Amino acid sequence: VVMDDLGNALALWVHAPYGQRPSLEASFFDVHRSEWGPPEILGTAHAFSTPRLAMSGDGQALAAWCQGETHGGSRLYAKAFLEGHWETDMECLDPGRGMVQDFAIALGADGQAGLLALHQGPDGGWVSARLRNQAWSAPVVLAPSTRTSQHSPRLELCAGGTSALWLQGDGTEQALILAETN
Repeated sequence: VVMDDLGNALALWVHAPYGQRPSLEASFFDVHRSEWGPPEILGTAHAFSTPRLAMSGDGQALAAWCQGETHGGSRLYAKAFLEGHWETDMECLDPGRGMVQDFAIALGADGQAGLLALHQGPDGGWVSARLRNQAWSAPVVLAPSTRTSQHSPRLELCAGGTSALWLQGDGTEQALILAETN
């Protein structure tokens, strides 16, 4: 559940009735009506993992999730919430190679959105970022492929730039990595 500055809220959950395909659903709480709207289905799939939801102070929101299919693959999708409604289409944000291991999303005050993704492929893991103004940018690699584990991604967008953080390594070899833009 996330909330904007006026008290409107969005909730996101996976609905998995026994014997049926799970769906990713969301509901909007309108503070002026003091009620939750009916659930809306954002997607259906064989499985969902790591659903994330971010909301700006002015009521824009972004949902992102990994969606597993019957062939065993998983894809990363996002869908925007603008002016009280979900966009019609969801967008696939996979880079086309490797699997998304974990990710973070963020929304800036100016409507800009960001995605920080930790990927795992046969040659190791790497970190990429994407930004969205009118459309999503191509993925930019922030850290080259490494066999060292990567986890706990965080992303912040502000007027002065973007900050991406993640942990790399394990035990005494663990380090906090920071990548920033202006």
